[in-house]
Amino acid sequence: MKRLISWQTLLLATFCVFALQINASAQQATGKIIGTVTDERGAVVPGAKVTVTTTRTQTTQDTRNANTNEDG
Repeated sequence: MKRLISWQTLLLATFCVFALQINASAQQATGKIIGTVTDERGAVVPGAKVTVTTTRTQTTQDTRNANTNEDG
């Protein structure tokens, strides 16, 4: 009777599955936005609402809201 899959092939496939899982878990996008909110005269605007929206795909959006401090 002929075997369909050898034990070496099964071992290699199992190793590949675990290797890909380790690489995929490390792929997270992070970032930082730094700036100052000013009015048209250049004065800082404390308490301004800042909204940042990123589109990961065409159907998923992440939105973060923050308010500026006393330094704008």
